[in-house]
Amino acid sequence: DLMEKFWSLFGKDSKSTEFGNWLELKFTAALNEAHYVQAVAIGHPISIVEIYQPIRLLTGGRLMNVSGKIEEVPKSLSAIDFVRDPFDGVLMAGPGWGKTTSLKVLFIAAATLRKHLPILLTLRKPEAVDDLEKLVESLTSISTYRGQPMLLLADGYDEVSKEKQMRVSAAIEKYLALRCGPVLLSCRSHYIVYELNLNRINLGSFSQGDQIRFVKAYSAALGHPVNAEVLIAELRNRGLADILKHALLLSLVCVVKSGQPDTAISRSVTRLIQRALDKLAFRWDHEKGVTREAESQNTLDGQDR
Repeated sequence: DLMEKFWSLFGKDSKSTEFGNWLELKFTAALNEAHYVQAVAIGHPISIVEIYQPIRLLTGGRLMNVSGKIEEVPKSLSAIDFVRDPFDGVLMAGPGWGKTTSLKVLFIAAATLRKHLPILLTLRKPEAVDDLEKLVESLTSISTYRGQPMLLLADGYDEVSKEKQMRVSAAIEKYLALRCGPVLLSCRSHYIVYELNLNRINLGSFSQGDQIRFVKAYSAALGHPVNAEVLIAELRNRGLADILKHALLLSLVCVVKSGQPDTAISRSVTRLIQRALDKLAFRWDHEKGVTREAESQNTLDGQDR
């Protein structure tokens, strides 16, 4: 049992017990939250197992270990591959590629495997940076901690202020010095991660099988299932293969198609976003009983062709 393993990390003194209780609450809350995601145009949290597609972590094949030595590793790792033998790193990808979902998947995988005790912190939450600092300070001061490996997952470095980024970097640096276990930080591509020498890990794009499964799952969650194979073929034929690699853009395609499968998809990503926003606005108005004049959903502007 993971909780029994969790409590075996600490002694019986009051400070250890207080910290253990706090950490158990954080773990339980994160475990409950990790099973759900928020999705565009879906007005309720959706179970991650309904929409999740297997993630691929791209390493480049070489990583620096805790001793500073370069090791050869597989160039592509699944979630289970990573949590079986995790290492320090920063997971980088563009906006909407699924960094938050990926860390939730890794958290659940680690909790299931029970080799490491996973700790998931969503840095954009108001209390998250304080929690990270409390975690490190408590681990530093509790001499009865037995060094069972933890897996610290910190999501959204790019989503907090520079002042908080510096605090996060300082706390993670101390955590790494304690040798309590690996850390994986997520951050948007091209952002600077201050004062930390972490292996760079990229998030792989959807495979064709992922694309089909995602469209089927997402359109079903919207309440308007579409023919995923036909939709993906249409996007490829229109020269929009890049959209298929990107979770958020593919979500917007599903929104545009929902309830109107004959709607043509624009070649312009900007126009795709605008059409999705129009669709969301229409849904909002419909739910509120508001009627507005709207442009046709079935024609393409000159810039879309």
